[in-house]
Amino acid sequence: MGDEASALGSSRQAVLAAATELFAERGYDQVTIRDIATRAALSPAMVMKCGGRKRELFLRSATITPPSLPDVPRSELGVRLSAPTRTACVASWPSATSIPWPNAWAATPTPGSARSWSSPR
Repeated sequence: MGDEASALGSSRQAVLAAATELFAERGYDQVTIRDIATRAALSPAMVMKCGGRKRELFLRSATITPPSLPDVPRSELGVRLSAPTRTACVASWPSATSIPWPNAWAATPTPGSARSWSSPR
Protein backbone atom coordinates (compact mmCIF):
# COMPACT_ATOMS: atom_id res chain seq x y z
CA MET A 1 0.00 0.00 0.00
CA GLY A 2 2.78 2.46 0.86
CA ASP A 3 4.53 2.05 -2.49
CA GLU A 4 1.28 2.62 -4.38
CA ALA A 5 0.49 5.80 -2.44
CA SER A 6 4.04 7.01 -2.94
CA ALA A 7 3.83 6.35 -6.70
CA LEU A 8 0.51 8.20 -6.91
CA GLY A 9 1.96 11.16 -5.02
CA SER A 10 4.97 11.16 -7.32
CA SER A 11 2.68 11.09 -10.36
CA ARG A 12 0.62 13.96 -8.98
CA GLN A 13 3.76 16.03 -8.55
CA ALA A 14 4.91 15.20 -12.08
CA VAL A 15 1.51 16.11 -13.53
CA LEU A 16 1.34 19.42 -11.69
CA ALA A 17 4.92 20.31 -12.65
CA ALA A 18 4.28 19.45 -16.31
CA ALA A 19 1.01 21.39 -16.35
CA THR A 20 2.60 24.43 -14.73
CA GLU A 21 5.46 24.47 -17.25
CA LEU A 22 3.21 23.99 -20.27
CA PHE A 23 0.64 26.60 -19.25
CA ALA A 24 3.46 29.08 -18.65
CA GLU A 25 5.07 28.31 -22.01
CA ARG A 26 1.98 28.07 -24.24
CA GLY A 27 -1.03 29.43 -22.42
CA TYR A 28 -4.22 27.62 -21.45
CA ASP A 29 -5.78 27.24 -24.91
CA GLN A 30 -2.68 25.69 -26.47
CA VAL A 31 -2.20 22.92 -23.89
CA THR A 32 -3.97 19.54 -23.94
CA ILE A 33 -4.16 16.71 -21.43
CA ARG A 34 -2.14 14.68 -23.94
CA ASP A 35 0.62 17.38 -23.88
CA ILE A 36 0.73 17.26 -20.10
CA ALA A 37 0.87 13.45 -20.19
CA THR A 38 3.77 13.50 -22.63
CA ARG A 39 5.70 16.03 -20.53
CA ALA A 40 5.04 14.06 -17.31
CA ALA A 41 5.85 10.72 -18.99
CA LEU A 42 2.44 9.33 -18.04
CA SER A 43 -0.68 8.25 -19.90
CA PRO A 44 -3.50 10.76 -20.43
CA ALA A 45 -5.70 8.54 -18.23
CA MET A 46 -3.17 8.79 -15.40
CA VAL A 47 -3.05 12.57 -15.81
CA MET A 48 -6.83 12.69 -15.43
CA LYS A 49 -6.66 10.38 -12.39
CA CYS A 50 -3.89 12.35 -10.69
CA GLY A 51 -4.72 15.87 -11.77
CA GLY A 52 -8.30 16.00 -12.90
CA ARG A 53 -9.58 18.04 -15.81
CA LYS A 54 -7.47 20.61 -17.65
CA ARG A 55 -9.26 23.51 -15.95
CA GLU A 56 -8.61 22.05 -12.49
CA LEU A 57 -4.94 21.59 -13.34
CA PHE A 58 -4.72 25.14 -14.58
CA LEU A 59 -6.30 26.56 -11.44
CA ARG A 60 -3.91 24.56 -9.24
CA SER A 61 -0.88 25.56 -11.29
CA ALA A 62 -1.70 29.26 -11.66
CA THR A 63 -0.34 30.85 -8.52
CA ILE A 64 -0.84 34.51 -7.79
CA THR A 65 1.45 36.17 -5.31
CA PRO A 66 0.02 39.42 -3.96
CA PRO A 67 2.43 42.32 -3.62
CA SER A 68 3.75 43.05 -0.17
CA LEU A 69 2.03 45.88 1.64
CA PRO A 70 3.98 49.11 2.09
CA ASP A 71 5.27 49.80 5.56
CA VAL A 72 2.93 52.70 6.37
CA PRO A 73 0.44 53.44 9.13
CA ARG A 74 -2.88 51.68 8.65
CA SER A 75 -4.68 55.02 8.22
CA GLU A 76 -2.58 55.78 5.09
CA LEU A 77 -2.71 52.30 3.56
CA GLY A 78 -5.69 52.88 1.24
CA VAL A 79 -4.26 56.09 -0.16
CA ARG A 80 -0.84 54.48 -0.72
CA LEU A 81 -2.27 51.37 -2.40
CA SER A 82 -4.54 53.39 -4.69
CA ALA A 83 -1.83 55.91 -5.70
CA PRO A 84 -0.82 54.11 -8.94
CA THR A 85 -4.46 53.94 -10.06
CA ARG A 86 -5.05 57.60 -9.24
CA THR A 87 -1.90 58.55 -11.16
CA ALA A 88 -3.11 56.61 -14.21
CA CYS A 89 -6.55 58.28 -13.96
CA VAL A 90 -5.02 61.75 -13.77
CA ALA A 91 -3.00 61.06 -16.91
CA SER A 92 -6.09 60.01 -18.89
CA TRP A 93 -8.84 62.20 -17.33
CA PRO A 94 -9.75 65.45 -19.11
CA SER A 95 -9.65 67.51 -15.93
CA ALA A 96 -7.74 66.23 -12.92
CA THR A 97 -9.82 68.41 -10.60
CA SER A 98 -13.05 66.64 -11.64
CA ILE A 99 -11.93 63.11 -10.72
CA PRO A 100 -14.20 61.62 -8.03
CA TRP A 101 -11.63 60.16 -5.64
CA PRO A 102 -12.87 57.10 -3.72
CA ASN A 103 -11.19 58.17 -0.46
CA ALA A 104 -13.07 61.50 -0.63
CA TRP A 105 -16.40 59.64 -1.08
CA ALA A 106 -15.98 57.92 2.25
CA ALA A 107 -15.50 61.28 3.96
CA THR A 108 -18.63 62.91 2.51
CA PRO A 109 -21.88 61.82 4.18
CA THR A 110 -25.19 62.54 2.46
CA PRO A 111 -27.21 64.96 4.58
CA GLY A 112 -29.91 63.30 6.65
CA SER A 113 -28.46 59.80 6.60
CA ALA A 114 -25.58 58.39 8.57
CA ARG A 115 -25.45 55.31 6.29
CA SER A 116 -25.67 56.92 2.82
CA TRP A 117 -22.64 58.31 1.12
CA SER A 118 -22.21 60.30 -2.05
CA SER A 119 -19.29 61.41 -4.16
CA PRO A 120 -17.97 64.94 -3.60
CA ARG A 121 -19.22 67.64 -5.95
